[in-house]
Amino acid sequence: MKIKGVIFDLFGTLIRVERVTNPYRRVFELAEKAGYGIDEIRQTVLTKDLPDTASLVNAFGFTDFEREQFLSDLEAELQSVSLFPEVPALLDWLHEEGYRIGLISNLASPYKKAFYRFALDAYIEDPVFSCDVGYIKPDPPIYEIARTRMGVQFDEMLMVGDKPIADVEGPRAAGMHALHLQRIDGARSAERIRSLDELRERLVLHR
Repeated sequence: MKIKGVIFDLFGTLIRVERVTNPYRRVFELAEKAGYGIDEIRQTVLTKDLPDTASLVNAFGFTDFEREQFLSDLEAELQSVSLFPEVPALLDWLHEEGYRIGLISNLASPYKKAFYRFALDAYIEDPVFSCDVGYIKPDPPIYEIARTRMGVQFDEMLMVGDKPIADVEGPRAAGMHALHLQRIDGARSAERIRSLDELRERLVLHR
């Protein structure tokens, strides 16, 4: 089956973080002390729309949350993000060639800013953010949401991302094609690419 749609992960695939400050580390620490389990915390942070510190505090009932430090770390991290160098040319090429372009990203609400900062919505009209749809990769419904939004069948879709379970195993279980992007120490293979430049080569070869 011919590939008609290419769907990307966001962070680690299209966007890189130059300065990692890990602002949510303190959120996890405080929530654990309050009796929440790791999976429950992760589920709350990634599947609920918590765009500001007030909503974050209310979600966990924090009483001693250091809001200013959190916001400072978050802003520093977001200001350090950049597109991987090959991304603009690749997206232009995919658009010119008529591919549908999608995105599925597990992220907390504030990180959506990076997507819009680089005007990725000019190529990806209806991205799927976990914090908006209530599911995280590799939950099967999140791939179905992306399929519906892109308007193509699973066997016509190719997922590309840097997380083996979320971006490769999950999509394949749903019936999609998938490539693991492994930029560091990656060996090129039928199932793995080392940069997004190789994605264009794969698509040209398999038309």
